Amino acid sequence: MCHTPYTTCSLKSARGFSLVEIMIGVAIGLLTILVIMQLFVDYEGQKRTTTSGADAQGNGQIALLTMERDLRVAGYGIADSAALGCKTNSSYNGVTQPARPLVPVRITDGARSDTVRVLYSASSHGAITRKITVDHPPQSAVIFINSTVGMAPDDLVIAFEPGKDCTLMQVTLVDNGLPKLHHQSTSPWNPPGGQNIFPKPNGYAKGALLFNFGSLVDRTYRVDANKNLEAFDFSTQATEVLADNIVNIQARYGIAPAGSQSVIEWVDAAGVWADPPPADIKRIKAVRIAVVARSSLREKPGPDGVCNATPVAPVSWPGGPKVDLTDDPDWQCHRYKVYETIAPLRNVLWANL
Repeated sequence: MCHTPYTTCSLKSARGFSLVEIMIGVAIGLLTILVIMQLFVDYEGQKRTTTSGADAQGNGQIALLTMERDLRVAGYGIADSAALGCKTNSSYNGVTQPARPLVPVRITDGARSDTVRVLYSASSHGAITRKITVDHPPQSAVIFINSTVGMAPDDLVIAFEPGKDCTLMQVTLVDNGLPKLHHQSTSPWNPPGGQNIFPKPNGYAKGALLFNFGSLVDRTYRVDANKNLEAFDFSTQATEVLADNIVNIQARYGIAPAGSQSVIEWVDAAGVWADPPPADIKRIKAVRIAVVARSSLREKPGPDGVCNATPVAPVSWPGGPKVDLTDDPDWQCHRYKVYETIAPLRNVLWANL
């Protein structure tokens, strides 16, 4: 505004943005936000893929390491090869358990995923075999042996005599005087009088063997319906989930010729190897195992509506079969990682079983 009377001024009125300018500014702002949000969405998708992939790798490595660790000590405590394959009878809380063969490793070939059972002694004295010194009738709850060194209450022991079934029982009392062991019905593993688990009609004769497994490890690894790797521990009757998003286990026996320690072929647990006789159990020197881990993230389908995160099913090991994932109709929407290794059965090799 002019304040002097001697000066001629031209007055201009102040004006703001027009409606068109505001609309252009809003449009530019919206486009910028859309670009930023698209970048954010892409980044988050990549981050989720990377994170879920890292989780799958961790789960697969943990699963394989846990199984391999058990496989490498399988068979510890089975000090007499004549006992291999012996049908072991037992009873838990008065219920007769399914007979389980006395073997270091037993693979069960599943329709899609295999199961792997591992057995070994957790006792520092597990490799020492005792002899039964007095006939042990089925109704007796006391067993006389040549030595009780290293034995303690709660130890799980297995009696064996050629031509008879084996028997799993639990020590309730150690008597060092005679020496002898008590396996009273106060333990959940010992039925009254042992009548459900001891061979009929005479039980075990003098000279039969007794294996002290201590804290027996009899563990079965399997994949449950929720894609978890779980371990069933027969000695504690407990099931533990070890890793999630494990979709498949594949396993094979490494077989050596009779009298040899060198593996010459790999076989599935099918046919004669589904339930091998003792002579063939001695030929199993290693186990080849593969664990298939899955990312938890379900990737989005492509523009055609088809998932292509994993267009082709992975293989168990180089030259091995493809892994069957068809129990999940959306299996192609996930990413997979296969971990595989060969575990030598070193206790079998050292014992030359």
